[in-house]
Amino acid sequence: MRIRSLFALMTLVTISVVVFSAAALGQTFTATVRGSLTDPSRAAVPGAKISITNAATGVAHSTTSTAEGRYYFANLPPGVYKLTIQAPGFKTYEVSNLQLQVQQQVTVDGQLEVGAVETAVSVVDEVPRLQTVDATLGRVINNKEINDLPLPSRDVLQLVFLTPGVVGIQQDTGALGGSLGYTGTNFSSNGTRNSTSDVLVDGVSQTTVEQNGGITHVMYKPSTEAIQEFKVQTNSFSAEFGNTGGTVVNMVTKSGTNQLKGSLFEFHRNSVLNAKDWFSNRAGRPKIPGRANEFGGSLGGPVVLPRVYDGRNRTFFFSTTWEAALQPRPR
Repeated sequence: MRIRSLFALMTLVTISVVVFSAAALGQTFTATVRGSLTDPSRAAVPGAKISITNAATGVAHSTTSTAEGRYYFANLPPGVYKLTIQAPGFKTYEVSNLQLQVQQQVTVDGQLEVGAVETAVSVVDEVPRLQTVDATLGRVINNKEINDLPLPSRDVLQLVFLTPGVVGIQQDTGALGGSLGYTGTNFSSNGTRNSTSDVLVDGVSQTTVEQNGGITHVMYKPSTEAIQEFKVQTNSFSAEFGNTGGTVVNMVTKSGTNQLKGSLFEFHRNSVLNAKDWFSNRAGRPKIPGRANEFGGSLGGPVVLPRVYDGRNRTFFFSTTWEAALQPRPR
């Protein structure tokens, strides 16, 4: 009886994990690539072998074109890819530096040229592709912007204001009046009600509903060092995003690659480096002293166990190793 009970419990746990894992994947952050293949006479090319490879991890996916010459790749993590198309009697068609952003749907059509498969026609995809599959409005904040733009609070949600139509809300401070800012998701986009935005991290919602208020509290926000990019979707997003009344902030965290890489950083602030503002200068007041230092680092790479398991092109890890703030006492 004990064995049966234990077996039943293990079965129930397994089913629960599968069910809840499937539910967690309901809101996607991955990209898709689709297209059609034709020959010089504009006829469809069926049976072509298409592969797409992540340049950083080496993870590859493959498929075959349909009778209508169409192909489709889904669930591709954001990153840089290489697309290769091969068909008997045609030159190999390659598209390198194919940049896929969070939840982007890209169309890559290929017109194959007659020739030997050993001969390749290479296309370097450097210009961002237009979104022609759906009508979602929004803006992608990439990793360069996250690292380079001033972010004193180290809160990436402040960068949502780079998206057209997103504004802060006047905060009530009683007798002192108000100030422009936000707490949690208390911002508005395109005139919608504030505190109705949903924040996702790798497809999982991180917001909670406040009684008689709205979606104002974000339970978990990754370190800026751990975020690869995020997309602020302000209108016309798909029905899979149901827990929102105005905006979806879709974050994607970084992943390890085939190369062991790490980073060290320090965010330094010192009033000595600042100029005195106009009002203080006019009133003859000194600069307001202020100093802050924040240190941290990250590490990522393949999972490799010598003589046992080689994780290249298979399994990777990434971790923000530490992040600590140092606030010295004013002199």
